Amino acid sequence: MEGRPRRGGSVFTTSRVRADTQLTSLPSGWNVGKIGHSSTPMKIKTLVGCLFLSLFAVQCWASPEAEVRALVARWGQAFKIKNVDQVMACYAPGSAVRAFDIVPPLECSGQDAYRRNYEQFFAMYRGPIELELRDLQVIAGPDVAFITVLERMAGTLTDGQKSEMWVRVTSGLRKMGGHWLIVHDHVSVPVDFASGKALLELKP
Repeated sequence: MEGRPRRGGSVFTTSRVRADTQLTSLPSGWNVGKIGHSSTPMKIKTLVGCLFLSLFAVQCWASPEAEVRALVARWGQAFKIKNVDQVMACYAPGSAVRAFDIVPPLECSGQDAYRRNYEQFFAMYRGPIELELRDLQVIAGPDVAFITVLERMAGTLTDGQKSEMWVRVTSGLRKMGGHWLIVHDHVSVPVDFASGKALLELKP
C-alpha cells in the first residue's frame, strides 16, 4: 500500500529522506526539536542595548566636568592674549558676578566692576602674559560647579621689570541658558602675618 512504511522498501526510505530534508532546511536561528524562534539573537540585542545606554549615561554624567574644563581653557587662552572681551564672555552677565580679587578693591560686584579690574591688570603688562594652570580640580553637578587651581602668571611689566607669581584660585560656576559661566572668583596668596606682606615668591 502506497505510503506505508516497509522495512527496506522505497516508501520508508523516501519518507526518511523527506524528514531529513525538512530538518536540515530550517532557517538559521531555529532550534531543531523546539517550536518557535530561538531567543538568543534577541538576548544579544538586549545586552548590546543595555551596554550602549550605560555608556551613554556615563558620558552624560561626565559631560558637566568636561564642559567646565573647556570653559577654563577658553578663559586661559583669552587671558594670555589679554583679550578682555573674550575673558568676560566666560563670566555671568550683570550683577551675577561677585569676585574677591588679589588686587583692590575688597570685592567686585557685577561684571562691569570685575571687567575694570581685568583691564587695569592687563595694562600693567607689555605683550602677552604667560599662564600655567596646575592641579586643576573640578567638581560639577548638573547646573552648579566649582574649581580649584594653582595659577602661575609671568610677564614683562610696562617698566621692563620681569614679574612671576603663583596664586590660588577658587571659582564658582553656574549653568545659565545652557552654558557654564563663572559667577565667583577668589584669588589669593599666602600672607606673612608678622610683616603683613604677601608672599609672592612661594612656588608649588
